[in-house]
Amino acid sequence: MLQVAPVLLTASLLERTRNNVMVIEVWDKKTSAQNDQLVGIAKVSLHQLYMSFRDRRIANTLLKSQVRKIIMFIISNSNEIVAMIKITLFYYFI
Repeated sequence: MLQVAPVLLTASLLERTRNNVMVIEVWDKKTSAQNDQLVGIAKVSLHQLYMSFRDRRIANTLLKSQVRKIIMFIISNSNEIVAMIKITLFYYFI
């Protein structure tokens, strides 16, 4: 599955990433009449995004270089891996 969500990086959005996390729920979606099942929940820190873009000079350099940041994490249930998720953040200067 691939999902793209462009956002406008404003000062207020950047401030909201400070010391904050994004909560991701992973569901086993059923195609039949069975109920969907929650597989796991993961928290992804957004603070690094804040640290990268809080200084305008650093932010401009990152945006001009078209840097991408990859965050990978594994959701496990006991000793079993139930999901592997990769989040790629693309920074583009337009």
